[in-house]
Amino acid sequence: MGAILGAPEEDDIVNLYLQIRQDRDFLHSYEKRQFIDTPLHLAAGQGRTQLALEIERLMPSFGRMLNRDGLTPVDLALQQGHRETVRAMVKLDPELVRVQGREGLTPLHHAAEMDDADLLKDFLVSCPESIEELTVREESAVHVAVKNGKLAAFRVLVDWLIKTDGTEILEWKDCNGNTALHVAASTNQPQVLRLLVKRTTVKEKNAAGWTALDIVKQLPAQANGTSARLILERGEAEATCIGHIFSSPIKLFIQGGIKTCEFLERGMTGDMRNALLVVAVLIATAAYQGVLSPPGGFNQGNNGNTNFTDNSTTTTTRSFDASGKTVMSKKDFEYFMSCNSGALAFSLGVIVLLIPLTWVTGFTPVILVCGSLVYLLLGYVAAMKVISSLDVNNLKEIAFFLLSMFRCGFVRENLRALHS
Repeated sequence: MGAILGAPEEDDIVNLYLQIRQDRDFLHSYEKRQFIDTPLHLAAGQGRTQLALEIERLMPSFGRMLNRDGLTPVDLALQQGHRETVRAMVKLDPELVRVQGREGLTPLHHAAEMDDADLLKDFLVSCPESIEELTVREESAVHVAVKNGKLAAFRVLVDWLIKTDGTEILEWKDCNGNTALHVAASTNQPQVLRLLVKRTTVKEKNAAGWTALDIVKQLPAQANGTSARLILERGEAEATCIGHIFSSPIKLFIQGGIKTCEFLERGMTGDMRNALLVVAVLIATAAYQGVLSPPGGFNQGNNGNTNFTDNSTTTTTRSFDASGKTVMSKKDFEYFMSCNSGALAFSLGVIVLLIPLTWVTGFTPVILVCGSLVYLLLGYVAAMKVISSLDVNNLKEIAFFLLSMFRCGFVRENLRALHS
């Protein structure tokens, strides 16, 4: 292997196959031994990207082997600063991101420790499951980032967990019962605490029976933990207040809503979601058509009449322009439009509920979709005003009902925010 690495990099592949021609068991001989620098370790450690990829392709098992220092080839490339080699190897085999080396550390843990935000993003996209790997001390990548004071890495991890509905990982405890909140308190990191108090149980205790606030109170005076203490005190006060406000019936309702949201996010298959979307769109289309072509059609001329009685008991008949108005009676029209409007509002709410749009995914998609549907509802109300003989108050009530039912489509996001 030394002869290959001693030659110019552009000859790496040629020299590799020359070595294999001379000894066809050249690569397999390393597989029989444990804790050794394989050819993949050597190539990755020197940043010889093309050679590393070729060896990885021929011998995928090398990517999971440890050398005498307990490092995988990806760990070694990271340690030596060869980021492009790491990216190329992970692209070829994304599972390398979750391979545990010394002390159970994965490349994701190493990237968090190095505060390499860009590499963290690449790792999480390539292998989302890697966020669940723990070290021998039961530390997640979040623990590692907080323990080492790597704010950029911590923000990337939290944003990812929010986006993927995995914020429960922020509650995971290490071997000492410490959550990321406890670790942030012990290292006096107000910025981290400010983010965590919104998404974790502030009064959670570690194995020693201490809350994060208890830990901050034990910090030495020179640590100046005033900011951290204020953040945690406010967080505990808010948690206590919310606990009193949410009585048992309301809490059960919220928990039921959260379970429904979890089913929509994880329990519902893609085919089921698509089928429901198709049905909801068809219902919305039929309901909208109802205001454009109501049963019985429209009056075509000036055939409207109204009676007026004065104080002398004289009845006078006056005409009004009824062209373009529905021929249904006021009572029938009100009944029909109430049902039709309910169908439209509920179907649009279901559409918003099923489309995986959140504020985390981006401001523009939410505005485009929801804004378009709101204008659709306003156009529906305007069409009702043109064809109906209802007074303004009736129309306001129907419009309020429509917007209220449509607003139910955002229940998923509101419950998620409340839950976190």
